[in-house]
Formats: sequence, structure tokens, C-alpha cells
Amino acid sequence: MKIKNCSLLFLALSALPVLAQPMTSAMAPPPSTNAPAPDKHKLNVMIGSSLGRQLAQPEIKELLDFDVILSSMKAYVDGKPEMTDAELREVSREFGAYMNGKRQLKALEMKKQGEEFLAKNATADDVKSLSDGLQYKILKAGTGEHPKSNDVVTVKYKGTLIDGSEFDHNDSAKLSLANVVQGWKEGIPMMTVGSEWQLFIPPDIGYGKYGHPPKIPANSVLIFDIELLGTEAPPTPPAITGATPGNGNQIVSGEIIKVPSAEGLKKGEKIEVIKPGQTNVVEPK
Repeated sequence: MKIKNCSLLFLALSALPVLAQPMTSAMAPPPSTNAPAPDKHKLNVMIGSSLGRQLAQPEIKELLDFDVILSSMKAYVDGKPEMTDAELREVSREFGAYMNGKRQLKALEMKKQGEEFLAKNATADDVKSLSDGLQYKILKAGTGEHPKSNDVVTVKYKGTLIDGSEFDHNDSAKLSLANVVQGWKEGIPMMTVGSEWQLFIPPDIGYGKYGHPPKIPANSVLIFDIELLGTEAPPTPPAITGATPGNGNQIVSGEIIKVPSAEGLKKGEKIEVIKPGQTNVVEPK
């Protein structure tokens, strides 16, 4: 199937996170009517790099013609596009179907390779397997404590795929076990501080059928070499202040929205907004 490469520009620009998404409050600069113009060279590098990031996939690289991309970009900016928006959408649809087919074939291939790898790996004398498919190998025993399931751990790790390609590493990462893949949630608490393990994580308890593009394809088996450097309890959530025991639920803070229960709404109770400085007392029944 022949795909006009100028459609890639339309597809990629529509997905540029820097240009297409609104800034979060953390990213947005303070409001200003006299903000200086950005450096022209850096601005263009940002636009080119953002576009390149969208196109840096093996399945796309073989289709690229940068001469066509650049000329199509200039023509579009000058108001003289080579194709209409309707034509661009149609080619984008064809391209999406093509890419979905490629990804599905890759996912099936990775699933088959992963199952074969895990089946063979499970026969090794020093590898232990759990019921959900997680496999592990103890490289070095530790003498410290076991992390709890919701602890914050400090680890040194390297992540690779079964072909040996590395997708991540960190010499001292501090991670909450509440926010990691299921394979880590299960494997890390079995370790002790000071130990070094190798985890073999099947897709179902890793990144699953979607993967984590561009480095982790769908249905990938993840191999992690992990050294557990430390563990600590999660931070204590801040206490809710302003409540006075024995005097109902008295809250003095910023603006509060009081929403009645479903039963209360049926009885005609209204949603109330408590402004800063006001006291909302819910009398005990």
C-alpha cells in the first residue's frame, strides 16, 4: 500500500504533546502581557524534536521521506497544502489501520517468544516460579528486613527484554510499591534489604497487551536485575484539621462543597458552598 508521507506530518503534529495539550498549573508560567518571545532557534528545535519523537518508531522509519515532509510542512504553513484536510484524514485512517496490523503481528510474535522463554527458563535449577507466572532467581542473599506491600523502597535496577535490549536502569531509585507493576508488587516484598534478585515478569503482571511504547512492545516479558538498598514506611498523610470532637463536623478552611446524601437529595436538600472563614456545623442526629 502506497502512503503519501505528507500525511505523517498531519498525523504527528496532531499528536504533539508540547503543541496540542494545555499546560498544567505546574507547567504554566505566571500570567504576563509582556512575556519575551522564545529563542527562535530553540523553538524550532523543540518543534522538530517533538515531531521526531512521534516518528521514531521502527515501523514508521521505513516509510519516511524527509524531503516530502519538509516541503509539505512549508506548503501547509503557506496556505498551499498538497492535499485537502479530508484527503489527509483518509490517508491518516489508512495509515492507522496499517500500523494497528503491524502492532498486532508484533504482539503475537512477542507473546509466543515470551511463553517459550519462560517455559525454558522455568527448568533452570536456580529459578523459582510462582502460580501467576512470576519467576525469580536469587543472586545474592540479604540480611535486612522485608519491605511491606505499601512501603517506599530504594533500589538499584536494570530492566531488559528477552533479546537483551535495555529499556530502563537506575542506580538509586526511590519507588512506592503502590505505584509499580504487579510483578514488582509481588516480587520486591519477598526480598530482604541487601539482597540482589533477578525477576522474570510475564506480560500479565507487567505492561500487558499494550506494552509501554516505544521501548517495551506489547506482550513483553520483563527481566529486572534488582538490588534492594533500603525500605521505609510510606509518608503519613496530613491530618485533617479543624474538626472539633463533640461539636459535630466543624470545618474551617478554604471553600468547601457540601453534597447531601442520595436520600437527602430526594428530600429536597440542596448542595451548599461554604466560603472561606465560614463554619459548617453538621449537627449530630
